[in-house]
Amino acid sequence: ITNVRENTDSKVKIYEGSKAVGHVYDEIFSSGEVKSYVNIPQIEELMPENFEKYINPINDKKLIMWDLFEDCENARKFVKKSLLAIKPELRKNYHFKFLPTGLKIQAIDYLIYYDSIAIIQGEKVTSAIVIKNKYLFENSIMMYDLMWRLL
Repeated sequence: ITNVRENTDSKVKIYEGSKAVGHVYDEIFSSGEVKSYVNIPQIEELMPENFEKYINPINDKKLIMWDLFEDCENARKFVKKSLLAIKPELRKNYHFKFLPTGLKIQAIDYLIYYDSIAIIQGEKVTSAIVIKNKYLFENSIMMYDLMWRLL
């Protein structure tokens, strides 16, 4: 391979274990605004403590949240639970839509925030890959916003 150079435009970090991934979520939910594709049945099973981490910043006026969910019973229950937990005057900071029936989110959670993308995954061991790259972030936001408008 020719012209190989060290990349200074991107950073990739890998986290393993629930505690490490929990710290990733702390960073994400303190970023101000998050757009995510989330598989609620899996996230509830592997990271049940996330609900408070998610709701508290919204109620503290520190987070605007955009969620695209698989259309399933667990996701619809999660949305109802979230709307009840969020202060009525702050519900305008919580946005959600459901993907068409049959579309499945393979990662547990795919989050776009600040200038990064986090992919949370796991079956027996929860892990996260966090990619910090301006161009990947901007393209991901563009694709997310396009999908949002089309739903």
